[in-house]
Amino acid sequence: MNDSLLYLVITAGLLDSFNPCAIAVLLIFIALMLTLKKSRRTVLLLGATYIIAVFITYLVIGLGLLKMAYLFNIPEIFMKIIGWILIFWGVWSFKDYFFPKLPLRLSLSLKGRTIIANYANKFTVPAAAIMGFLVAIFGFPCTGGIYLATLALLSAKETYLKGILYLFIYNLMFVTPLIY
Repeated sequence: MNDSLLYLVITAGLLDSFNPCAIAVLLIFIALMLTLKKSRRTVLLLGATYIIAVFITYLVIGLGLLKMAYLFNIPEIFMKIIGWILIFWGVWSFKDYFFPKLPLRLSLSLKGRTIIANYANKFTVPAAAIMGFLVAIFGFPCTGGIYLATLALLSAKETYLKGILYLFIYNLMFVTPLIY
């Protein structure tokens, strides 16, 4: 395993993990359960289910994109496409900052927050899993930039099988703040 690439993947995963979407939803979900006096076991089980769902969803997204790059044998083209997407994403972020009232923001939408809130009130394992999945999907525009750059790098520098291992490590780093 390439040490410098491993350190880069770990660092990117940790940097990407400090996103307000996934952390805030989990904290609100846990606070709501504690307020309603749910048992410690229930809080831990549903919190773990949420975290595992976020992990699996991001891993599946990454595996799909990485597989696409290898399937079409286009690591260099994939890197260029991702580069342009990231430039566009950065410009769009400036739009969101300077003109927050304009539509199509890169943050979690009001509709997405409403859907997630509906699942948060159910307090079941399937609801927590769906909530984690939805937070990952709706939050991807907010956090996907670092992930896409990492995927482009992996597609250019590693085999698909090694890329899977790196993605697994990246996503472990991504959910680490949720665990603590």
